[in-house]
Amino acid sequence: LFTGILIILFMPMLFMQLSFIKILPLKGAIAKIEKPDLSVGNWFSEAYQTQIEKYLNQNFGFRNFLVRLNNQLKYSFFKKAQANGVIIGKNNYLYEESYINTYYARDFIGKDKIEEQMQKLHVIQDSLESHGVDFLLLFAPGKASFYPEYIPDTYDTPKSITNHQYFVEKAKSLEINHIDFSSWFISLKDTSTYCLYPKTGIHWSYYGMNLATDSLVAYIENLRNIDMPDLVWETIELKRDLFGVDNDIEEGMNLLFPISNFAMPYPEINIVQDNKIKPKTIVIADSFYWQLHNAGYSKSLFDAEFWFYFNQIYPPRNENNPPVKDLDLLDEIYQRDVIILMCTEPFLKRNFWGFIDECYAQVTHDNSREKEIKLIISRILSNDEWANSVREKANEKQIEFEEMLQLDAEFIYNKSKNKPNQQK
Repeated sequence: LFTGILIILFMPMLFMQLSFIKILPLKGAIAKIEKPDLSVGNWFSEAYQTQIEKYLNQNFGFRNFLVRLNNQLKYSFFKKAQANGVIIGKNNYLYEESYINTYYARDFIGKDKIEEQMQKLHVIQDSLESHGVDFLLLFAPGKASFYPEYIPDTYDTPKSITNHQYFVEKAKSLEINHIDFSSWFISLKDTSTYCLYPKTGIHWSYYGMNLATDSLVAYIENLRNIDMPDLVWETIELKRDLFGVDNDIEEGMNLLFPISNFAMPYPEINIVQDNKIKPKTIVIADSFYWQLHNAGYSKSLFDAEFWFYFNQIYPPRNENNPPVKDLDLLDEIYQRDVIILMCTEPFLKRNFWGFIDECYAQVTHDNSREKEIKLIISRILSNDEWANSVREKANEKQIEFEEMLQLDAEFIYNKSKNKPNQQK
């Protein structure tokens, strides 16, 4: 008995050294703790002991199996999920609590705040349009709004207007270019041949994502009067072995056994790019755009950069990959054809991660600049001698008179503001 107990006690240490059984790694947002190097300094400061304790707690033998066993017991017997914010609904449908709170309008930020944001967005859209840049607002769907029937009864409370509903209402009244994928998916729920939203995932299904992408391309083609690359749907295969993000919540729960699920549709799609136009695009979005980006659509359908949460740029521009806050926002935007802002329901309370406020501040300042430049142009045109000198300069440079007029006016404006000479 004593020998058996010793073997059991030493098994984790032996497994840690020899790894004689393959155990699946845990999934989710797990910060890996590195094994510290031993030195005289960190030994006597006790930094080594503190760090090695953390390392051993994360890496002792059979840990991953024991974590999964613990999670499985809590899920099977108590319907509890050992994952941050995860709620187990009826028939084992999985939710994140923030989506449920959003569905019941518990995070409503108020009509005044929404109206303020959308009025600013209206100004932004008009300003970008004057520079030949189109703006498009996308409302991604939410799991609780799509499957309210499986939300646990304990969350059932009287509903009022949600952030999503009022944002969409103001987008319509202000004629802001937008696609409401949330309402569209709900309208298709009972008639769609294939599942638009998974049971054990939080994002739209792989099929639903491609359906939305197809509609997005059609909308931009109509908006800009261009012919973009085509999504050619070859086949759609139903699979019970889910992949991508169709079971991302379940994977984050780290269970021993899979949750009973239904088959999900996986289309095979080819992209036809011959003689097509790929608009230069910036997509400012949350995690719902990752599926499009990982499917390669940022490059095959668009010439796009993904600004995740209006912070990090994907794909990285270089090894340093500057954050968005270090860029000249308007300079970046004016080089593009389309700016897409996409947000799912729980994140609407975050004011689009500051994009609207920052862009509005710069656009309104830029508009005052444009007004002053237009006044300078009027002064030039009202003076025949001055206008003729600009015309002669245009002939020398072999450019149009209007272009030379704009360049001279910008030069005078920059000089008056003590800005560097930007005339070429």
